Amino acid sequence: MWLETLTTGAKDTDHMAIDTDQVAIVTNCMAIDTDMAIDMAHVAIDTNHIIDTDQVAIDTDHVAIDTDRVAIDTNHMAIDTDHVATDTNHVAIDTS
Repeated sequence: MWLETLTTGAKDTDHMAIDTDQVAIVTNCMAIDTDMAIDMAHVAIDTNHIIDTDQVAIDTDHVAIDTDRVAIDTNHMAIDTDHVATDTNHVAIDTS
């Protein structure tokens, strides 16, 4: 009786434990995956694959290129002189 009193209410961890292999919450499926959130500071836009220049026209009347802040990489960007006309009426050539 004394032994029974001491063990009354004690958890039999061999038989009452939660079987975590069968009952555990699958956090991979239920948790909000914050890695999937779009962090625009860390997602680079690959313009080689997104901008279809055949379908998107650049309206040069409304889009100014700030040449103080945008460097033209002439090593990697060839100017197609067959299809790009230089408007000498509006482009001043600095001969100095």
